[in-house]
Amino acid sequence: MGQLLWRGRDRERFLETVCVADVLGLKEGAAALTVVTSESGGILDDSILSNAGGGVHYMVVNGATKHGDMAHFDARLAAFRAANAGADVSYEYLATQNLVALQGPAASAILARLVDGGAAAGEAIAKLPFMSGRLRVSVAGVPCSVTRCGYTGEDGYEVGMAAADAEHVARALLGDKRVLPAGLGARDSLRLEAGLCLYGHDMDDTITPNEAALSWVIPKARREAGSPRANFLGAARVLGELAGKSWPKRRVGLTVQGAPAREGARLFERGADPADPAAKPVGRVTSGTFSPVLKAPVAMGYVPAKLAAEGTALSVEVRGKAVPCTVAKMPFVPTRYFRGS
Repeated sequence: MGQLLWRGRDRERFLETVCVADVLGLKEGAAALTVVTSESGGILDDSILSNAGGGVHYMVVNGATKHGDMAHFDARLAAFRAANAGADVSYEYLATQNLVALQGPAASAILARLVDGGAAAGEAIAKLPFMSGRLRVSVAGVPCSVTRCGYTGEDGYEVGMAAADAEHVARALLGDKRVLPAGLGARDSLRLEAGLCLYGHDMDDTITPNEAALSWVIPKARREAGSPRANFLGAARVLGELAGKSWPKRRVGLTVQGAPAREGARLFERGADPADPAAKPVGRVTSGTFSPVLKAPVAMGYVPAKLAAEGTALSVEVRGKAVPCTVAKMPFVPTRYFRGS
């Protein structure tokens, strides 16, 4: 992952030009899921942005897009400084930082035991609500950042540390018999069951937040067209779509009857034959798997807005044949985030 620290008195004003978060209203210790938009309103990346306190904002972006993100930020910084003489904003790329995600119902108890500073320090970590964190925490003797978040739909944490310390922290976590290593395959089935997008699959720079069913990440403070704070890139298109509910396509969840539908599979109106050259696909699957929890195939994809209502009957092409599928509410499996006691 790409980890960035933003500093300077104008960092909040600048960050509101490149992402849709309510940066000015983000309280110390709080975090938010946000998207970085392009001038056309497409999604350049998704990110977790935290107010780390002490004049610092902490941003985590996707590993595959981090260098493109930074090139984009550099260009926007140049424009911001040109338009605002003496602007004070900069970022630091933590090139030697790693992240370890600890996810699952026992995550809180496990991490609390490894936090240095006694029972009070462990209790403070255990009480952190979902989407909040601390930049300076000692875990197993290692300086770390800790955010209560993750991409699994489960309770859990993302723990950042210097690359040289990553193995030590991972082994300390694995020292608890309740902890097992999990790879990207496990993460992918979990995030799909939770209805979470994967960048480059379920969203990209051709898709707006509204089309991706992510308009909820745009807070009320940033939604008023013409407001000085409706100044993120692509706001005219994004807010225009939002006001008129006029997005042409929509990301939807799909339950599939039969074999799993994989990424790229064509979607048709129910009854169409994929083998018929006259049959016109209405959309495509962007993520699909067999849900280990539901014991059934699930998928996400894009369809015209008129076909996006829950319960809409469609077909998906699997191995050349039409397989029934139905637009379904997400998440497929209820999330278990800790919101606080």
